[in-house]
Amino acid sequence: MHHETLKPVAIRLRIHAESFREGVNARFFREHPSDRELFPVDSHDVHADLPTVLDWVLTNTPVDGSLPGRVRTILAQLGRENRRYRMPTAHYASLAGAAREEVGRIIANLPPELVAGADTAIARCFGVMAEAAAECDVAGVPDSWPAEVVEVERRCARVSVVRLIAQSPLPYAAGQYLPVTSDTTTRGLWRHLSPSIPANDFGQVEFHVFADRDDTIGRLLAFPEPGDRWRIGSPLGALSADGSRDILMVAHSTGLAPLRALILDMLMHGGDRRVHLFFGADSPGELYDLRGLWQLVAGAPWLSVTPVVTREVDPWWVRPTEHSTAPRGLHMRQTGSLAEVVPGYGTWEDRDVLIAGPDDIVTDIAAAMRAAGTPAENIRHDPV
Repeated sequence: MHHETLKPVAIRLRIHAESFREGVNARFFREHPSDRELFPVDSHDVHADLPTVLDWVLTNTPVDGSLPGRVRTILAQLGRENRRYRMPTAHYASLAGAAREEVGRIIANLPPELVAGADTAIARCFGVMAEAAAECDVAGVPDSWPAEVVEVERRCARVSVVRLIAQSPLPYAAGQYLPVTSDTTTRGLWRHLSPSIPANDFGQVEFHVFADRDDTIGRLLAFPEPGDRWRIGSPLGALSADGSRDILMVAHSTGLAPLRALILDMLMHGGDRRVHLFFGADSPGELYDLRGLWQLVAGAPWLSVTPVVTREVDPWWVRPTEHSTAPRGLHMRQTGSLAEVVPGYGTWEDRDVLIAGPDDIVTDIAAAMRAAGTPAENIRHDPV
């Protein structure tokens, strides 16, 4: 059978993801035992994303193992981001060797061209990450940026706005997301959060943080104390407002943060592109930045906002604040899921579509819009 990509290898890896990860870690830490102290305490959290990353790389890589430009770009981002663990860059060769051995074990009975292509692709994958990390080392780029919590606003029971000041300016673009950890979380555990304001020369950054009651790490980040110390890693993602067409933005809950940063960036740099934002939440009290959006609309005639809620009445535990209400001037609130409501307004085929929020909700919205006639090439989202 002729194969265009290494997807059969990716499928086999998906089936054996956990044994693959455990095997890689066992081989790697036998060679570099002291590196174990750099990673999370719980072994299940060590290289937890490695099978997913390689699955994506192999699915999008030709059989000969030559990495496409888009894949190389993402891998370079990961190489820069992973410096936050402070693993010596030279140890990437050992990690690559362990991954190649484990994948080879899993796919030994696949056709020879797939086995050879996968080995080449994995070697190049780690090579790209190591090269990007080494370039940062040589240039003196920090592996992470210390920051201090200066203000915390609890907007409702599950969402807080956390403001920090980093020791030096943060090098992210509006729309990107950042790995963060704090001095109160377990060693080596990081979360990806999107800044809700563009980067500035003063190191100021604001995050919208969602945390369920059973999310221990999320709650430590959502409800810190002023003076708490955080570390912020290198940026990831490519969500942007580049282009000339008008824009449709769709955000569920704290997925608003990267889109808000893009709107503020557009306000700062001018332009005449129209932006329509659907801001969704489970219930009205969790539309935690509706008042702030109303203020933005008042100063930006090209911006319009439609609030959307799944249910019309708040459960008792939501604890809404004044931030979830707005004076007249916004579009009438709609009821339903974003995947139901947004396609009901048309195909949006003349707009660039930016979607942000939890992965499952983003996937549902994108699928519903494609089914309703929105061209797939118009839709962008991170990271899924």
